[in-house]
Amino acid sequence: MPLRIAVLLSGGGTTLQNLLHTAAAGALPDVEFALVVSSRSTARGLEYASAANIPTALVRRKDFPDGLQHSDHLFSIVRAQAVQLVVMAGY
Repeated sequence: MPLRIAVLLSGGGTTLQNLLHTAAAGALPDVEFALVVSSRSTARGLEYASAANIPTALVRRKDFPDGLQHSDHLFSIVRAQAVQLVVMAGY
């Protein structure tokens, strides 16, 4: 069973792009990119995720009254995708 990964990003998506290339080269066996979450709708990383058919979500801190509700929402999305590892890629 592959390790399900979520990548949290907010910008150019360079880390996601590098992970995708590394996985495509076979250097990350048994890995599945289950989710990409961005804090910015204009993050280029969302485009990379879409091109790779990875589900995406937008979770902006300003949409929540406090940090706790923001975090609760963010991680409820991650849990719903049965993610086992979260990569913090600039979120």
